[in-house]
Amino acid sequence: MIKPQRTPAAQSRAPFFREHHDKIASQAGRLQTVLLHLQFEGKPSFGKNLKQAKEILSYLDSVKKHMEEEEKILFPFLESRLPRLDPFLSLLRSERRNFNNNFRRFRSLLDFLSRRKNGLNRVAVSKNLREAGFYLIYFLQGPHREEKKILYRIAKRELRADERKELARQFRQTRRGT
Repeated sequence: MIKPQRTPAAQSRAPFFREHHDKIASQAGRLQTVLLHLQFEGKPSFGKNLKQAKEILSYLDSVKKHMEEEEKILFPFLESRLPRLDPFLSLLRSERRNFNNNFRRFRSLLDFLSRRKNGLNRVAVSKNLREAGFYLIYFLQGPHREEKKILYRIAKRELRADERKELARQFRQTRRGT
């Protein structure tokens, strides 16, 4: 059987997506380590662990913005051209709402810990932070990764070349802010 040749554009996108997923996996693993350290390491390491958690939060914020771009551009685009995807896109929106709720909760708990480095609540807040953080890890390593594969595979397979170009143009415009 002859394998279809990849186009130069498809070949150039593949490393980007692989790199993107590798970075997400790396940050998720790093977050897991930091959450465990925040809960079980003592006061001397608390500031260092808090700083690392904030760095990861900054990265997660960029992932969240990318997801918002997709919901603003990709989802309506697919809904208008492929109405049979409506149930799937509704499910994705629901999962993303859960992600956003846990993201806000994580940020709020991290801010609380930053302001109150001492006290009895630190242990309880660290435990709640860990729970919210583990949900974020789960989402990034599971549903988020799979939805990306599915969405982009569907877009590539089902949309015509001119529709894919239009979609890419809309993403470029949004990123430029025009």
